[in-house]
Amino acid sequence: MPAIEENYDVVVVGAGHAGCEAALACARLGLETIIFTVSVDSIAMMPCNPNIGGSSKGHVSNCCPPL
Repeated sequence: MPAIEENYDVVVVGAGHAGCEAALACARLGLETIIFTVSVDSIAMMPCNPNIGGSSKGHVSNCCPPL
């Protein structure tokens, strides 16, 4: 099997709530980003408000422009 070599600036392990937001913020900063998860079926399964900058995170997205 041939080896595949890829280079990334950021590796995010876990595609839950925090992992998705971290990957999005890094990608918006222009960083080459990759995200890993154990289950593709559970990507972005979020128990709280899933909107970036929504009612529970509005203060964070206003302070941190990449969000």
